[in-house]
Amino acid sequence: DVLFTGDVGGVKIGGGIVVPPCPPPDVDIEAWQASISLIKSLTINTLYLTHFGKEENPDDCLTQLETRLLAWAAWIKPYYDSGKTVAEVTPQYQAMVKAELAQHGIVGEHYQQYEAANPSWMSVAGLMRYWHKKQQKIA
Repeated sequence: DVLFTGDVGGVKIGGGIVVPPCPPPDVDIEAWQASISLIKSLTINTLYLTHFGKEENPDDCLTQLETRLLAWAAWIKPYYDSGKTVAEVTPQYQAMVKAELAQHGIVGEHYQQYEAANPSWMSVAGLMRYWHKKQQKIA
């Protein structure tokens, strides 16, 4: 009834919220959602997140993670569509994430821990690459 999640379980530091790590090249939202569904179908009482620690409410954690993953990917999409670069988008993305974390009381050093564990530029690069790969499949 215990599962060690790897990146699929997200990043959650010091009692904060769970956020999706999206470094390139491995972001595949549909596969991630399938993994979340698979985990939810198991009889699991405890998740051990690689980043970081024990989570005793797996369904809530995974639901929050999936919701945030889809929201952050959707946030990136218009920038990808308009041809923006990772360097152009990163400061805006970082500000968006920082504001969202602050709404949940994650500020100062706690915010810096999130940024160190899950750097904004890596998530922007990963999500931009995801949209690029998805567009290539359609074409």
